[in-house]
Amino acid sequence: MKKLMSVVWFLFIFTGCFLTFGCATKMPISDSIIRDIGGVGNANQFQYFISKTITLTLVDSQSSVRVEGGQLRRESATARETVIIRANLPGLVRGHHNINTNSDLNPTLMVAFEELEGTFPTITFRKQREGSQERYYLTYQDVSNRIIRYGNNDYRVSFDNNKPHEGNPYLIIKGSQSAKNTSTSRRASGLKL
Repeated sequence: MKKLMSVVWFLFIFTGCFLTFGCATKMPISDSIIRDIGGVGNANQFQYFISKTITLTLVDSQSSVRVEGGQLRRESATARETVIIRANLPGLVRGHHNINTNSDLNPTLMVAFEELEGTFPTITFRKQREGSQERYYLTYQDVSNRIIRYGNNDYRVSFDNNKPHEGNPYLIIKGSQSAKNTSTSRRASGLKL
């Protein structure tokens, strides 16, 4: 019985510590979080992740036509590059700007997930709707073709769309929440004449 009580107390204390200190979880970045940390100027203090794996594809085709030796000569060359950015790959804010210069909210965040030949190609994220809890989604230059600017080139974006309720990729950060609860209990001693 004494051993059972020791186990029960251990579980009670362990559970209490776990609930008090919490664990790091991933959460979407929002204006509410940006406001809580003192503004977009402090947004570079986070480690960023993208909500789902994306694949960037560059297809660069060049062709030329000329007459050579009395014959038509057509030449073409196609270069293909694929960049995969995994959902758990860490990234950093490399820049930001606001459409409304009077507000620190609703910025455009430029996040880099790699260094490439001494540069940091970025992906742009912006809120799609108003609201302090809205997510920052990947922003396209050409929405219908899912084209973004990455480095000095335009890339087509694709991602696993087996979960249509999740929509477009968005930015997430790691965070934790802790709550300290203190309670005391005492027995009044009473007063005598």
